[in-house]
Amino acid sequence: MSVRDFHLADYVCWFFDGAPGSDERMLELLEPWRGHRQRVVRLIKASGHRKPAFGPRLTPQDHRHH
Repeated sequence: MSVRDFHLADYVCWFFDGAPGSDERMLELLEPWRGHRQRVVRLIKASGHRKPAFGPRLTPQDHRHH
């Protein structure tokens, strides 16, 4: 199980809790699957679920008239 990964804890915590979390919270949430935690994380990623992106959005630009 990878801990101290910049995005992994938030990724797992958003999936289960709907809120950002820490490495400790991630391990707590994955405790029922102790022997298969990495497999569960891979299944979460394969499901297509993503944590929300809060960064600025670019507006679509139309380049057809240039």
